[in-house]
Order: sequence, then C-alpha cells, then structure tokens
Amino acid sequence: MVAADFQGHGRTNDLDRPLRSEHLASDVLGLLDHLGIPQADVIGFSVGGAVALHLAVHHPERVRKLVVSSASFHPDGDRGENDEAVAEMTVDMIAGTPMEEAYRAKSPHPDQLQGLLDKLGAFDRGFPGGPTPTSRASPLRR
Repeated sequence: MVAADFQGHGRTNDLDRPLRSEHLASDVLGLLDHLGIPQADVIGFSVGGAVALHLAVHHPERVRKLVVSSASFHPDGDRGENDEAVAEMTVDMIAGTPMEEAYRAKSPHPDQLQGLLDKLGAFDRGFPGGPTPTSRASPLRR
C-alpha cells in the first residue's frame, strides 16, 4: 500500500501553483512511475476523491479499481453552500480542531495553513463537459 500527501498536505510542502485535480493527479502518476507501479487500486476521499476520479477518467489504464468518497463526478453533484463555506474558511474558524492540530503537527510550514485553506476554497471540483458515469463514452463503464 502506498499513501501520499498532496501538495501542502501532511508532510509535503506547498507549491507555487493552484490546487487542481489535474496537477495532483500528475503528481500521483509521477509517484507511481517512480515506484514502478503500472496500475493501481485507487482510493480517494474529498480532494483525493477528485484526484482519483481524474485519474480514472484521464488515465484509465493506470487505475485497476476505484473507490471514491465525498467527491462529485460533475459540478451538478456539489452543494453550492459547501463550496461557499470552504471558500470562506479561515484558520480562526478551525482553531482547536483535529484538522488544525494535524496540519500544525505535520506540516513543514505550520504557519501557512491559511494559504492551504485558500487553495482548498478554489479547488476545482467535478469535470465540466466531461463524460457522465452513464454515457457510453465514459471510461468508467467497463
């Protein structure tokens, strides 16, 4: 089993780029290539779920099995109020929570939590104009 921290998450530094599923998926592909893993069972939750979906849609040959939780395949599946709440999140709002404590304990730059929250608020969700799970062209129907 391989578990990876995304950019700005856990023990991984943030990068000077926005958080986008395509960038994070590219990072995962680079990790799989580095480890010599041609195909993987992929599990993703939230941002990881969006990245897992991106991998399955754009690199289906690399995904053997897929488990996704708390992510939408299409923006219509998102609840607007959730996007607004995440976009407005501040460090003060999560002070004392397990999320804040874990970030500060693991991050190489614990003072940059607001930057991660800002990037999470702008994270791309879903695949506008992409295939739907029921379309014949969808790589998710095998």
